[in-house]
Amino acid sequence: MKYNKVIYVLLFGALTLTGCSDFLEPETEYKRTPEQVFNSVEETELKLNGTYGLLTGNIYSSYLTTIFCNNSDVELVDEGKDTKIDVDNFRGYMNYVNMSGAKSYSAITTLWNNAYAIIEDCNEIIDGINKSNIKDDAKMKQYLGEALAIRALIYMEITRLWGDVPLMMEPAKADLSNVYTGKVDRDYILDKMLESLEEAQGYLEGTTNNSRHVTKYFVEALYGQIALQRCGYAIREPQRNQPYAEVGYEGYVNASADADVRKTLSDGTYPTMRCSDETRNEIYAKAIVKLNDVIQNGGYQLVSSFDQYWTDVNLRKDDISENIFEIPMGFNVSSELGSTIGVKLNWSSSEVHNSYGVGNSAYPKLTLPLYDSYEKDADGNCIDTRRDVTCSLVTVENLAAGEANPADGNTDSEKERVYEKPIGDHPFNIYPSKWDARKLYEKSSGWALQNSSVSAKWNYGIRAVRMRLPQVLLYYAEMYNELSNAGTLPSEVSMTAIEAINKVHQRATGKSAEISDNYTDIFNAIVDENMWEFAGEGFRKFDLIRWNLLAYKILEMKENYAKNFKANIYAKDVSYDYDYYWKYGQEHTEDQSCLKITKIYIYNSDNTDGAKVQGATSGFGTKMDNYNKGKSVDNLDKHLPMISMGLVGKEITTKGFPDIVEPTEGGVKNRYLLPLTYDIVNNSNHILNNSYNF
Repeated sequence: MKYNKVIYVLLFGALTLTGCSDFLEPETEYKRTPEQVFNSVEETELKLNGTYGLLTGNIYSSYLTTIFCNNSDVELVDEGKDTKIDVDNFRGYMNYVNMSGAKSYSAITTLWNNAYAIIEDCNEIIDGINKSNIKDDAKMKQYLGEALAIRALIYMEITRLWGDVPLMMEPAKADLSNVYTGKVDRDYILDKMLESLEEAQGYLEGTTNNSRHVTKYFVEALYGQIALQRCGYAIREPQRNQPYAEVGYEGYVNASADADVRKTLSDGTYPTMRCSDETRNEIYAKAIVKLNDVIQNGGYQLVSSFDQYWTDVNLRKDDISENIFEIPMGFNVSSELGSTIGVKLNWSSSEVHNSYGVGNSAYPKLTLPLYDSYEKDADGNCIDTRRDVTCSLVTVENLAAGEANPADGNTDSEKERVYEKPIGDHPFNIYPSKWDARKLYEKSSGWALQNSSVSAKWNYGIRAVRMRLPQVLLYYAEMYNELSNAGTLPSEVSMTAIEAINKVHQRATGKSAEISDNYTDIFNAIVDENMWEFAGEGFRKFDLIRWNLLAYKILEMKENYAKNFKANIYAKDVSYDYDYYWKYGQEHTEDQSCLKITKIYIYNSDNTDGAKVQGATSGFGTKMDNYNKGKSVDNLDKHLPMISMGLVGKEITTKGFPDIVEPTEGGVKNRYLLPLTYDIVNNSNHILNNSYNF
């Protein structure tokens, strides 16, 4: 399909905005006008499918799942690369260091471009259907609702990344009269998106649940997510941008005035603020009813176990019972889940490549304090099944010919075998194992066969899940807690906050969480459950921001590691179940011929469950002797201070919060946002400019 439309610059440079991949192809005599497209149900559907196709690009294939969702208290960007954390690359930017240098980082420009391309596509669909002669057709209304929701999703994402941004609510005009526009207040934008979702919900009544498409229940869930974002804390421009009459500062709560010491981090010029309690309660009262509908009437059910859920995600199974919306990806086409993030496949030999294919990059990491935080029984054994599904303490390595098998000490002539190697004393390099190539064991058309035929990193097609039932349950619990505390709880709700939390907690632990019926205890339980359930998925950072806990929780994580290391909590040796594997394709069962998942134990060196003990393997307390001798310890003295140093400073334990927090480059407290790149500013004719001292 082709529109007779000008190719132009919109805010961000030379980018076509129809969402059709053939727009840049040579002109032909066959052209379709918007009127022709949107007066056909079939062509409108094709146009909408093209918009879904844009979602599979870098924005969800990589940027918001592996890069720009870091750094939180649990998710880090390649912290072992300490020499690169404070220089001009994405490791520096995601550690909030040298953010001014990020103004030339091309990935930021690409992310901006892709986001506004999707918005423009949605605007064309919305405008085209509204002007269509068949706009009252049931399918056309459904497509209108889907486009409204996708636009709302993208605006939520970009306001989380940049704060105030341009608001485009109609297609770009050929004369460019509505193209070059300035920033609009983030709260005004999110208010407009909530209005759009109210409209979309009506168009999507009765739609069949399909997690690869927008449905009524995803719209309701997204309404709740945006409501929380709208009412949460955010760093602000020094003066409100137009239009501000509907928003204003009246009644806003400045974090510097909050009695909770964890929330006192607010800059004098660029304050961290949220809306008034009255506005928040009004928005939440609408949102919780929608979340209640998703929970009670959506038909979604938690998968029986956390491990089974993530096995199903890795195998790209359709209709997983707890998934509400996931970005459709193509096997060998899109999605860096499992490749850029996931269990590390660390090999390079040609023999291993012939059996298993290429290794992967896997640079986002998790933290030891996260691993250590999961619930344990009285004997110190972890009872939360999420820990070992979420955190991988091994890399998968190749066993070279003539190399002794670590399992039994015997020399093996096979060159193709691989084995799991403990990561050793690397407490900030724990791999997020929710995405795990060891689970991709389909036979004839599966990952192993495909991976052995390529010579470079490729895309596994694992879908990016953007909304699942545990999120809705915790969103519901948070709103219930706030509304109950304010005495404004709607009558339509059907469960308590604690009941909603326990639906998530019980699957993981087999027991209810011990939570008192107290506002603060419930809130803290939600913050913890959020960490354990979603670690590595790219949501945690943005939830901490709206709670204004990002800096506090990062600092708390750093202090917890330092305290436990100095207290000699971490084992010096590791015991584990050490095995090696048949290459894929030998005449064994499917399970035996894939990469076998084993256990690893870090808290003692006992032979637990018949584990084969390799005493020479270092644990997280390996360098304790050096510390006791007064020597510098890299993890404590070198790596730890650099984590998110641009946001919380380098000092770890010498001061109390918030005095410990040093200003970022530019002298602005709590500056977690991305800057606008030079290209974004230049291509807007300098109507757009940076703030926050970028």
